Order: sequence, then structure tokens, then C-alpha cells
Amino acid sequence: MVAAVLLACVYVMARSPKLGLAGLLLFGGGATAANVAPSYDFVTLAGLDKGVDQATIVKVIEGADGLAMPAVAGIWFIVGLVIGPICLGIGLLRSRAVPAWAAWVLMVAMPLNVVGWVTGVLALAYAGFALLTVAFGVLALDVARNGTGWVRAGS
Repeated sequence: MVAAVLLACVYVMARSPKLGLAGLLLFGGGATAANVAPSYDFVTLAGLDKGVDQATIVKVIEGADGLAMPAVAGIWFIVGLVIGPICLGIGLLRSRAVPAWAAWVLMVAMPLNVVGWVTGVLALAYAGFALLTVAFGVLALDVARNGTGWVRAGS
């Protein structure tokens, strides 16, 4: 997902630099932050594999929860996944580079995904990912046909 987000941000920045940069910092940064935060599944499985008792694993995870880095990464991830695609979608709407419906789909996709995870209605979460795939697909087709919109001097 991070590669697709980065491509989308470059595409939008060529048309709307401020909104593209906001999308990059929020959506791209949030998606990346989620990948650098500790994976509690990994910690749990590794601990069990090494024979660490369950109570100790729980203490390690609770200790990690108290650290600032996972909290900041989690907040950045959630905020970025909601606001970042909205910034990118607005940039796409303004540029008219893709059909308006595709920009709206991008703006709705990840907020819908977050609502699905928070409420436990996984159908909404999966629908959000499906919508994101559609929006990124439309954007990728335009990149394949017309490039990102960035041209180097002297090219």
C-alpha cells in the first residue's frame, strides 16, 4: 500500500503541490509509521516460540504500550488514513486529472475503512480497501497513459 500511496502523492503534487504534500505527510507518513511500530503479534509469537510464559509476554506488550513511539505511530496512522486521502482527493478534484467519482471514492475509502475497524464491522473495512483499490487503479491507468505530470528540466 505504501508504494501506491507514494505514487498517488507524486501524481497529486504535480497538480496541487500543497495538497499532495499534505497527503504524503499524512497518508504516506501514517502508513509508514504503522510499519515501524512494534508488531504485538510478532512479539507474542516470538515469545511463545522461545518458551516465554504468557504473563511475561503480556507485561512486555503492556510496557510497549506505555512508550511514546507506538502511541505516536498509532495516532499518526489513524489520522493520516482519514485526512490524507481526503487531501489527495481534493487535489484530484481540483485538477480534473481523473473522473470526479474516482476522487470521491478515494476520499471515502479510508475513512470508511477506519470506521469499519473501529466499529468491528469488517465489511466496511474491506469495502474501504476495495474502494481504495478502485481509486488507485484509476489513478494508475492515468499514470500509465500520461505519466505522473512531472517533467525534468532538459528532458
